[in-house]
Amino acid sequence: MQTSQPSIFRSIRSIGIFVGHQLIATMGIMIGAALVAFATFPIIHFFQPSISIKSVHRILTENPHFPLQIIQGLFMGYMIHRRFKHAAIFAVWALPLFWLMWCFFSLPQSVLENTWMGRLNHFFGNGCALRMIPHCYDQLIATLPLYASLAYSAGAWVEKIGLFRFEHTPADENVGD
Repeated sequence: MQTSQPSIFRSIRSIGIFVGHQLIATMGIMIGAALVAFATFPIIHFFQPSISIKSVHRILTENPHFPLQIIQGLFMGYMIHRRFKHAAIFAVWALPLFWLMWCFFSLPQSVLENTWMGRLNHFFGNGCALRMIPHCYDQLIATLPLYASLAYSAGAWVEKIGLFRFEHTPADENVGD
């Protein structure tokens, strides 16, 4: 009986770690990118007065490729894996992928366009912009979590292989000897 308790606690801990990384990789990146964008807006607006708050909102929610969230995900994945080294960080894209697949196949078919191309354009392209929908909620709730979690895992992978590892020699070490 005593041998099973540590494995149960270890399983609960592993599930908690995965859920924590899942929340960071999806909701944390979406909220973090918005916080960074709106916090840096006054500085950017000072140097470029033509940029409005609507421009920042449009970049965050109406661009189908979500560049700020991807950059945020790469950075957070890199920094969090640098500190914690959890293996669960590499699997956080799986649940958003299943969610996107469910949304993709449950989208009603359109009579006016090819089913597959219309769906691909709707979730990964400018399909919402062509229909004059101001906010494509399907992309925000299905595509964005997948992009953010993939970027989070990719950032951790970049740290794991040591692509951008910056190490320095300590100051007390004599280099010239």
